[in-house]
Amino acid sequence: MEPLYYFLKVSACTMLFFTFYLIVLRRLTFFKINRFYLLFTLMISFIIPTLHFTVEREVVQAEVVNTPEISPVATITEQTFEAPIQNQLTVPLEQAFDYYSLLPYLYFLIVLGLLFVATWRLFQLVKHTKNSVEKINGLKIVSKAKGFTNCSFFNYVFIDEENLTETELSILLKHEEVHAKQFHSIDKIILMILKAVLWFNPVVYLYDKALEQAHEFEADETTSQNFGTPEYAGLLLRLAISKSEMPLVHNFVKSPIKERIKMLFNSKSKNMKKLMYLLALPIGLGLLWGFTVDVIDVLASAKNEEKVFTLVLDAGHGGKNKGAEVKGYTEKDITLTMSNKIKALAEASGIRVVTTRPSDENVSINDRTKAEGTILLSLHLNSSLKATANGIEMITSGSYNNDLKLPKSNSITYYLYKELKNITGIKVNNKPKLSNILLLNQSPIPGILLEMGYLTNKSDFDFITNEKKQDELAKLIVAGILVYKEKLPASEEMRAKFKKSYEEFNVKYTAWKNSELYKKLTDESKSFKSQTLIGTVNSLNYVKIGGLPTLDGFILKSNNKLYRIYIGRDEAKALLFKAGDEVSLYAPKTEVWFDSEYPAIKPKKVTVLKSVGVAPAKLESKPKLISSATMNVDTKNNITYIKKGIMEIGDVKLEAEDITWDTNNGIITAKIATIQFKNGDKVVSKSIIYDVKKGTYKALAASGNIAAKATIPSLYVVNKSPEIENPTISAAYQLVKRLKTNNDSLKMNLMLDKILLISGKVNLNVDGYALTGRVMQVEKDSNLITAHMATFTDKNGHKVNGDVIEFDLISKNYKVAQPVGAAYMKY
Repeated sequence: MEPLYYFLKVSACTMLFFTFYLIVLRRLTFFKINRFYLLFTLMISFIIPTLHFTVEREVVQAEVVNTPEISPVATITEQTFEAPIQNQLTVPLEQAFDYYSLLPYLYFLIVLGLLFVATWRLFQLVKHTKNSVEKINGLKIVSKAKGFTNCSFFNYVFIDEENLTETELSILLKHEEVHAKQFHSIDKIILMILKAVLWFNPVVYLYDKALEQAHEFEADETTSQNFGTPEYAGLLLRLAISKSEMPLVHNFVKSPIKERIKMLFNSKSKNMKKLMYLLALPIGLGLLWGFTVDVIDVLASAKNEEKVFTLVLDAGHGGKNKGAEVKGYTEKDITLTMSNKIKALAEASGIRVVTTRPSDENVSINDRTKAEGTILLSLHLNSSLKATANGIEMITSGSYNNDLKLPKSNSITYYLYKELKNITGIKVNNKPKLSNILLLNQSPIPGILLEMGYLTNKSDFDFITNEKKQDELAKLIVAGILVYKEKLPASEEMRAKFKKSYEEFNVKYTAWKNSELYKKLTDESKSFKSQTLIGTVNSLNYVKIGGLPTLDGFILKSNNKLYRIYIGRDEAKALLFKAGDEVSLYAPKTEVWFDSEYPAIKPKKVTVLKSVGVAPAKLESKPKLISSATMNVDTKNNITYIKKGIMEIGDVKLEAEDITWDTNNGIITAKIATIQFKNGDKVVSKSIIYDVKKGTYKALAASGNIAAKATIPSLYVVNKSPEIENPTISAAYQLVKRLKTNNDSLKMNLMLDKILLISGKVNLNVDGYALTGRVMQVEKDSNLITAHMATFTDKNGHKVNGDVIEFDLISKNYKVAQPVGAAYMKY
């Protein structure tokens, strides 16, 4: 209904501006200024309701006598909180159809209809301009005896030459020339559009009539000065019987003749009366104040202090949007109850609290973000078809820019976790998730989305529906916020820390640029010409990301010189090289990097010429499945997913926890796998990739031996072998990519040569499971498919909707990462 409210405000503005025109300006002979006033006030009427300003009004706080000091977390009586939701059987009432919800559709349907009629009339008019024309003084004369005659549209003049004398024709052409030169036809088109948009507003039709009169008065004034007022008035009377039903043209005698003749003989308004137009300013200012200004009361003491610490509490969902619902308990009711409990405790602890949803109503994202405060806490509950999904989770969003929203949000999660970890009866996730939450992104203040457990998990359900546990959770949340309030430095202090870090780096960087090493590297870079380098991998190069070592290249030794080779983290995972390998690469140039003591190169391609590892074993014959715990076949794409499987490939036996067998491409991907050869040798690896067509295999991150002679080297091992990602193209990636092949209407984008995005009406069906969405996302080395604005249907036909749904192609498990309304507006 918001668009309708907007147009009602527009109508109110037009009514006040036009009333002033009728009372004060209509009889003035400043026709050009009147025309400008009418057009300008119409345009400004559409702009005023879109503006928004906030004015703070200083108020004095009432004096409080003998107020006792309150502890940081006060004990609240039972009457403080709303009664908990009771677990009882209720008969749902049938809701009546909301006919008001049809109003926006009805309104826009009428608008489209009127615009269609206006376009059809314009098309009919343009058809007549294609007739034979004669040019006179820049006007294009079209002879026309029937229909609309003696009128103009831009510089086209339609005249009935048979019924006009030569003198009358000269007068008429002069009149229409004024319309053409002043571009009055543009005004007519603008009014035609505005009448379609504001069809319900009678004032806009009065605007149309008044603007047309201003056009005619202006043309009459100019024409009568050339031909004489009496003669011109006589012509108007003679042609008064002619009428036109075409609203887009300027007809010579369409406007009321009496008003036009009276205006011809009226005395001209004095120039001093132009000051009367300034009287419209108070009307405009009044409309600005009434529609755009919000007055907020501010305590007088706050002006002398820093901004008062204010907690903005957002209870998720509301009104008809229930959120998750289990056994009669709804997410909207529980979040509102928790919001009231936290509010009471926080205010008792001296924290100012603002709520975005104080009652059971559906509040839009825009209205939720208007609340002003220090931090935002949005309360939600999770749900999942996977009954084991459980625990309290915290989600953040923002950036490290001037607003410092992300570091502040992370600090909130830190202090909340320190308190919440002591709670019993529910698991608390200690790692906040960084996600693209619409509410958090649009809010001007830092905040987090707190998922207070899974309603679909029995343990979490028992916890969050228990009144005592609700009270305990509310107290710990307030305790964490109090610690955050006490310990978090001000924004100025945080910016000072960032500035200090930058200045320290700048000192080091300046010293480096003045060093002999920098001079040496710069000279080498200038003398270096593009060439192909062949050498050995001296050592692998790692950088720390999130505290973990991440491979991003290597040090190459070529012709007794060392080079820092950067190939990017994603490319590094796909290349099977290690220290001691002989490689070849094309180096277009060398660069000078602050973190490298050698010339740096970004090669276009790296080729492993000779590997110090074990040569790939030759595999013969077709793969044969011996046994498996479970097996699912995607018959459309010819991919088999196997759990705890045993396969034979010639004389080689393969055992693995997870096997993906892509028959079309001849690729077998095995995780946590063991290869047993006929002679007793074996390879144990976290990831093995078979190329059945080439008859070769590659083992990564292995811990085993071949003939007890060698350990399979690992590209990713740093001290202890960490978890690795599958460096091959995953089955999920190939499956999603085929969706584009089978449907040309879909759009496909590849980001960073790793992340595949398919957009449009995307439908994925795998072994009885269905996933639909506006956008699907998958990475080359992952079998997790992420769908946005999505619907998931399991084998039993159960459906679940979500802004973001994650689906694991191997395990067939799914998760609603973000519920409906959390990331996107209504779609």
